[in-house]
Amino acid sequence: MACKQETKVVGDKTIFCRQLPATKAMVIKAKLIQIGGENILPFVEGKADILAMMRLEQMAKPEELVALIKELVCQVRVNGEEVMPQQFDMKYQGNLWEVVELFAFACEVNYKDFFEQGFSVLNQSLYPQEQEVESQEEK
Repeated sequence: MACKQETKVVGDKTIFCRQLPATKAMVIKAKLIQIGGENILPFVEGKADILAMMRLEQMAKPEELVALIKELVCQVRVNGEEVMPQQFDMKYQGNLWEVVELFAFACEVNYKDFFEQGFSVLNQSLYPQEQEVESQEEK
């Protein structure tokens, strides 16, 4: 499967994200689930809002969550420029919501397919009769 990359316009900024290499993506996914459990799903689905962020923050250790957010945000390009770890604090001081938007976009690009495929397989195993009915209806 080819490396997925996406571009999104948020306000006056063009955001670009390329999927992480598999090993790094798996490590970060495990950390996301360990830190946030099912509360990461709105970020992966592209439905993150302030309440989703608050739920994630309520259950996570602040230092671990911030490190993970920063790691994912630093995989994104904004208006063609890399988000550099050394400039992170200065760049986003007073603009924390942009950090949330970048984090959510990085989560969506890297993990949406994984969760969609995983839930699809789960649904097929939990409700096999419904899958058979749908297949027969399509014919």
